[in-house]
Amino acid sequence: MAQESSTTGWVSSRAGLAGRRSIASRLVGKRITEVHYVTLDYGGWDLGHHDQSVRRAITDTSEWRNPSWDWGQFHHIDWGIEFSVEEGELWSLTWDPPGETQSLLLDEGPTPELGAAEWDVTDQEPWSSCVDSVVTDVQLRYHPWNVDEDSFWCSRISIFFGARHVETLLATRGPTDTVLIPSANDIAVLLDPSHLPAWERTDDLV
Repeated sequence: MAQESSTTGWVSSRAGLAGRRSIASRLVGKRITEVHYVTLDYGGWDLGHHDQSVRRAITDTSEWRNPSWDWGQFHHIDWGIEFSVEEGELWSLTWDPPGETQSLLLDEGPTPELGAAEWDVTDQEPWSSCVDSVVTDVQLRYHPWNVDEDSFWCSRISIFFGARHVETLLATRGPTDTVLIPSANDIAVLLDPSHLPAWERTDDLV
């Protein structure tokens, strides 16, 4: 049986599941002030950014003309999403390190990736319509991982801002770049939260 970690979204018990949801509930009632995507730095080496011990904030207009994460109806993020809240806290939405299990993870603190590109997407949809509102609910969409062992993994996280909400999934770009396919190590943000991919199960949620 895989071993549960305090820093993974995958959990090996009902108690672990309750613990993950308890942490997520701390975001409820807070106002997100900034949203940043943390991605692979596709253009950094060509621009002379060789220091892999720090992140590179993307500010150049030329890179913003064609962001690496913008794929029309969804955003594709390699590493994770960071949220700054008005109390000065930092939250992150990431995926578990490769191993025997997989899951999305929402936790307090930054993503661990250095040498990455950091994009301030606060003014980009779907976030720009939500950041002025208080988080009213966070739903971790867990499924059974191994029914016999009572373990669970999270494929989707829904963040609600009153009547609006944002859907994030464990997913990546498909072969045609216009569709989503399941993934163990990528995050997708839907611009239209009502258009979940057909493969995202809802019948076995716990």
